Amino acid sequence: MATGVETVRSINSRITALLCLTAAAFIAAAVARHQTISAKSREIAAQLREDRSRTLERLLELRSGSLKTMVSDYTFWDEMAAFVAKPDTRWARDNLAPAVRTFEADALWVFDLQKKEIFRAAGPRGAGLASLHLPPGAFTEIKRRRLMRFFLWSGGVLLEVHAATIHSSADEDRLGTPYGYLAVARRWDPPMLSALARDAVCRLELLRRPPPASGDRPGEFAHVHPLAGWNGRDIAYLHAT
Repeated sequence: MATGVETVRSINSRITALLCLTAAAFIAAAVARHQTISAKSREIAAQLREDRSRTLERLLELRSGSLKTMVSDYTFWDEMAAFVAKPDTRWARDNLAPAVRTFEADALWVFDLQKKEIFRAAGPRGAGLASLHLPPGAFTEIKRRRLMRFFLWSGGVLLEVHAATIHSSADEDRLGTPYGYLAVARRWDPPMLSALARDAVCRLELLRRPPPASGDRPGEFAHVHPLAGWNGRDIAYLHAT
């Protein structure tokens, strides 16, 4: 009888061990599957964030295109060079002021080589913009780079500024001494940000300091786009979520 009992106990032990091993295998398989799904979810989320970030970057580039084109075209022009050399307010009102609306800018300024403002024009959204106060270093950088884009805080509103040196039509490489400077600007105010957010299908917030880093959950999107001033230092941050 003892032998029979021991046999039963041995069988029970083996069954118990087998059940434990089976359970452990199921648990290990479940953990591995969970880890695989989590890794795949993180991969998909990272790809979505990358895609959304590229979309936002592309929209910003497209919206800046009209200002870039205006500055490039209007600073490579004999009549503009002649205007800076001998200012004619009537000519400027007929030829420069309408361009503000045409190129969807909010304001433009023309400066001579002494950095003196000789003409200013504003569109409907730029009526509150006064003189563009640029430090001497900004003009030096514009003269060095010939064409540039930067951001500037003005009266609590962030301005996107495109600026260039003015040259005659014969100076197509902009290598000669410039006649003056042209700057055009667009306000980054709530209406502009709302329109951009609708196009990007996300929420946008303009910050003076970078937001604290936070890990994104799967399916969520967060992107911070730094906005640099004339000296290359970031002065604002576009936070997209």
